[in-house]
Amino acid sequence: MNKIYYLLLIGFGLSSCLSGGFDENEQLDELNNELAKAPKVESISVNGAVVERNQQSRRVIEAKTGDVLNFDVKLTSGKGATLEELEFFRVYYYLEGFQEDPKPVDPNTQGVYPISGAQFDFTYSYTVPEEDDDGFHFDPGYIIQVYCRAKNSLGNYGYKAIEIHIVE
Repeated sequence: MNKIYYLLLIGFGLSSCLSGGFDENEQLDELNNELAKAPKVESISVNGAVVERNQQSRRVIEAKTGDVLNFDVKLTSGKGATLEELEFFRVYYYLEGFQEDPKPVDPNTQGVYPISGAQFDFTYSYTVPEEDDDGFHFDPGYIIQVYCRAKNSLGNYGYKAIEIHIVE
């Protein structure tokens, strides 16, 4: 009888361990709670198609200079917060590994847009430039990174970027 009792006890203990009965992790719960408070850039669509990550976990589209790219960005505020601002910047990368400093996508702004609410949809029509700010022509292989960073009322940020690869 004792053997059956011990076997049942061992079986119950093993099944609890394997089924998640002892998975209480306060640090993980706290981390997940804090992550839920962060705003999220839910999706970025370009010309109507959601841009997904490739095998290198990068969001990449190809475009020629002069192409018009229509960005649609969907933002959410995070748990217990409202959206406050959106940063919309771009960085030029060259084949030699050189990159320029981040600058606003729209040269007529500072790149920071005041927004509000629990959700926000941002749209922007971007023409891929033929040359950089210093007048140097973009060649195939150069990259323009466009990124969106949302801030909420709790001071948290959410971020996503797209790489525009210049092609012929």
